Amino acid sequence: QGEGILNINFPKASFSRPLGVRLTKQGLRLQHSEYVKSEKPGVYHIKGSIINYEELEDSDVLAYEDGYISITPLQFDRTNHIRLNEILNPK
Repeated sequence: QGEGILNINFPKASFSRPLGVRLTKQGLRLQHSEYVKSEKPGVYHIKGSIINYEELEDSDVLAYEDGYISITPLQFDRTNHIRLNEILNPK
């Protein structure tokens, strides 16, 4: 209780006003990133592109793209405790 953070995303700039607020789940996007050398010596930029994604209707990504403010409660421990237990206690 009280642990973690709220991830809040505001909709694309193409929306003059948010259409409302949605409580959402974290979306999943597969991305590719690479460092690109700039014209300045020793300076690089990260260039990213989306490879593919399929979002659930209640994802933060779709809320954002549909013009809504999304609020997603996130936790810090990303451990898959079920899988960890299966490894530690094989049947």
